[in-house]
Amino acid sequence: MAEVSERVFRDLVLKTMDAAIDEDCWPGLLRSLAAACGGLGSLVAGCSFAHPSSGFVVNGGLDPNIGQLFVQRYQDNLWAQAVLALRPEDGAVDIQALVDPRVTKTTEFYADVLQPQGIRTMTPLGLPLGSGFDTGGVSIAFDGRDDAAPRASVALLNLMAPYLRRAMTANLHLRSEPVREQGLAAALNRMPSAVFLLAPHAQVLFANRRAEQLLAEHDGLVLVDGELGAARPGDSRALHRLVGEVAQAAAGLVPRGPDAVAIARPSGKLPLSVLAAPVRDLRAQLPLQQMPVAMLIVTDPQEERGIPSRAVDRLGTLFGLTPTESRVALLVAQGMSGPEAAGALGIGAGTVHAHLKSVFAKTGVRRQSGLARLLTRTGVLDLA
Repeated sequence: MAEVSERVFRDLVLKTMDAAIDEDCWPGLLRSLAAACGGLGSLVAGCSFAHPSSGFVVNGGLDPNIGQLFVQRYQDNLWAQAVLALRPEDGAVDIQALVDPRVTKTTEFYADVLQPQGIRTMTPLGLPLGSGFDTGGVSIAFDGRDDAAPRASVALLNLMAPYLRRAMTANLHLRSEPVREQGLAAALNRMPSAVFLLAPHAQVLFANRRAEQLLAEHDGLVLVDGELGAARPGDSRALHRLVGEVAQAAAGLVPRGPDAVAIARPSGKLPLSVLAAPVRDLRAQLPLQQMPVAMLIVTDPQEERGIPSRAVDRLGTLFGLTPTESRVALLVAQGMSGPEAAGALGIGAGTVHAHLKSVFAKTGVRRQSGLARLLTRTGVLDLA
């Protein structure tokens, strides 16, 4: 199967940007992803093995009734277990490369979920779903008639990965607010995190109430002639590079840089964590003079996620973690990315990676979701 055209790719990028703001756009995006590579359909799923009621499926062209059956009975299946072993950097993969199709056909999961829909293989791509899920992400389903189609979908999903991950990040921050009922401005203003909508050169087009409070504090983020910057010149350059990356994504180009930065604060408080996602034209929903290209979500780790000493102590007692390893483990288990945890603790991303590697070795888990599950079972997260 040939690569998707530039027109199709741009259409998928734009639909992903819509999905970043409005969760109802995911089914249409999923159908378009499947159509672009000859799939039967696709889905976004979050699997919680211990708490199935927390799981979910968003369908794009597949059977919704079987999707509900999957949530009720089959979240913990051999395909999900295989995906659980993948690292985020592994990207998308044809599930048949991980699980022998002959073994799949012997399971009730195959008989009740896959066979009725004519699914022979799927190509999953992990997405950040926050704590509470063992594994999850977007998957495209195939009937096995064209061996080239799954390979093409792996390439497509890996190309779309930066957009899909940023869209899901935005969804996680907006999910608690009924945007359609309240209106976008009201929903953004009710968010506990600061939210900025920016034009390509970091010009602020919209700031929610928490963002305005952050600016008024003059501690890390600053506004100069309408342009968002940072107290430290180096942080300003990093912030502007981040906005430039997102502007490139909004134009349909693949972002190459990170999707997060840490902003130091002169007060000595923990650095602000800044996540970025591309957005489309929101002028119909907000009184904006220009078309925004970037949504910045800024969190104050010291305010949002305190780390009680009793949680740190318990991890040290249970697993022999050092205090810094315990703090890294707690932040990551609660859904922070490596760069976010680095920003929250005021240490380098490489240092966080080294501590996390040690945490995995000491606790016997291999992934962020497994760490979250372990800390939940031991009651440590209840202390955090």
